[in-house]
Amino acid sequence: MLKNTLVAISAVTSLAFAFAAYSTGQKSTALEVLLDDKIKSLAALEAEKTQLTEKAAALQAKVDQFETEAEARAAAVAALNAATVSEADAKEFGDPCRAWIAREFGDKDSPALTLLTTTMSDSWTKNGMLVFEIATPSSLGGSSSMYLCVVDKEKGSMFKPSAFETSNWRRGN
Repeated sequence: MLKNTLVAISAVTSLAFAFAAYSTGQKSTALEVLLDDKIKSLAALEAEKTQLTEKAAALQAKVDQFETEAEARAAAVAALNAATVSEADAKEFGDPCRAWIAREFGDKDSPALTLLTTTMSDSWTKNGMLVFEIATPSSLGGSSSMYLCVVDKEKGSMFKPSAFETSNWRRGN
């Protein structure tokens, strides 16, 4: 009987160890599958990270290009705005512009007063020409009207840009 008891205990112990080994094997297989899934997910994330890094580098290159272009435009505008008309040119060409604008576009009822009150408010160079901004009072004491007078020194000519051309002759455009 002792022998049967020992055989029974031995059989139960063997079954317990077998079940534990089977259970551990199942857990190990499940962990291996889970680990494989995690490795695949990690590889996919790494690939996505690489793509995003490349896209970010391309976007940064575009931002840098836009900043460089903006700096170049700002420098060009600054250079245009810095191009001023000398006092001698303002006297020689600006005064005739002022008189012409007063005569042609000022108050016809009082030309002498219009000529006295018409002023040159600003001047600059653009496209190799002198540009004078002339303010002439409107009739009945209203606000001043602003005109541009463009002078081509080489040709000795002057003109007032049309309403459609005025923006092309403004400072910094």
